Amino acid sequence: MPNVGVKGSHTDRSRCSCGSASTKCPCSPGTCSCIRCAKSQGATGDFTDGLKPASPSGPDILTKERNQSDVPVEELAQHLLGHNNFLTRQDRVLRVLEKESLFDKSKQMNLSRPERYHLGLARAKKLRRLSDQHGWDDEDHSMAQYLCDDVSPYMVHYAMFITTIREQGDEQQRAYWTPKIEAGDVLGCYAQTELGHGQ
Repeated sequence: MPNVGVKGSHTDRSRCSCGSASTKCPCSPGTCSCIRCAKSQGATGDFTDGLKPASPSGPDILTKERNQSDVPVEELAQHLLGHNNFLTRQDRVLRVLEKESLFDKSKQMNLSRPERYHLGLARAKKLRRLSDQHGWDDEDHSMAQYLCDDVSPYMVHYAMFITTIREQGDEQQRAYWTPKIEAGDVLGCYAQTELGHGQ
C-alpha cells in the first residue's frame, strides 16, 4: 500500500479508509476515520482529544501520603546523610544554584541530544565560574555537580585526569600540573592500555 503525502499541517500514512488514494479525499469532514479526514478542518477528533490525566494526579497523591506519614523526615535525613556535613554543604550550594536559571530542570527532559550536550557544557562552565566566585573547594564543586545531575563534558577531567595526576604523578609532575588544574588553565583527558586488551 503506497504512502500518500499531503501538504499542509498533517501527513497521511495510508490510503483513506474510503478507498481514496488522492491527496484530496472526497469524504465529507467527520465521516471518515483516516488521519487526513480526522485532522481536516471542521472534522471531529478521535477519542484522544478529550483525554485528561487521572485525578488525583501523581504529585497530589505523593503530597497527601507524605503529609500523612509519621516518619521524622529531618531526623531520618540527618541519620542517613548527616555525616561529613553533607546536608549543610548541600543546602549552601543549592541556594547558589537555585538563583541561576541555567540550572532549571523543568524543561530539560524535552531536549534533543545535541541540546542536552550544549546545556551540559554551559552548566559545566557556569559551575567553574561559580566555584571561583564563591571560593568552593573540591567537595563543594562535587556537590554542585551532584545537584545538577547532568552528564558534564568535563567528567573525565574531574574524575580521571585530576585523580591520576594526584595519585600516580611523581612530585615533579604534581608540582607542574596541580596549579594549572586548580586555576582552570588546563583540561585533561584520560586513556589507558591494558595487557591483552587495550582501550
